[in-house]
Amino acid sequence: METINFVVDIETMGHISGSAITEIAVVSFIGDNFDPDHCKRFRVAVDLESCLNTGLIVTGPTIKWWLQQSKQAQALYREEGVHIREALVRLSDWCRDQIENIPFDNEEAAENPYRVWSHATFDFPMIEAAYAKCGLTSPWAYWSARDVRTVLDLAFGPPDSGRHPFISFEGVKHKALDDAIYEAKQVSAALTYLARR
Repeated sequence: METINFVVDIETMGHISGSAITEIAVVSFIGDNFDPDHCKRFRVAVDLESCLNTGLIVTGPTIKWWLQQSKQAQALYREEGVHIREALVRLSDWCRDQIENIPFDNEEAAENPYRVWSHATFDFPMIEAAYAKCGLTSPWAYWSARDVRTVLDLAFGPPDSGRHPFISFEGVKHKALDDAIYEAKQVSAALTYLARR
């Protein structure tokens, strides 16, 4: 079995570490080829008040930014969310379940069973801060973290290079699961390209 890839996306009410998280989504796929019809998915909406009561914060510029987004994206804030601690426990349980139930058939994959992709300067610090505030530990090892922008840059150059393949976005931008699926497509395209070089 090849390495499992997790692609994580969150929505927040702030742009700095320690901000309130309002949605968490993850998709997972095996190897380099992502198929949105055969990936595993996780999504949870988070109660904003529980974040504030836990000590996470909201920033004014982010509130203004959300007010400029589509009605479909803003629908998240009309949804009943779970307590931030419960959301993080569910995320940990789901990720650990994915990792523990993979039969590895080669030594390299068994030693490096998974990679966790996200925007390294945004999603990871936000999630780690939330875990810390809740007195929990994130389900992945620090060495498993990978950055989506970096792998795209290594494969195709800067965003304005004209070498990036067209990847269609399906769904609603700034809905975490739709964003995670799109980012998984990007990661898959980059990994596939790099493997052929």
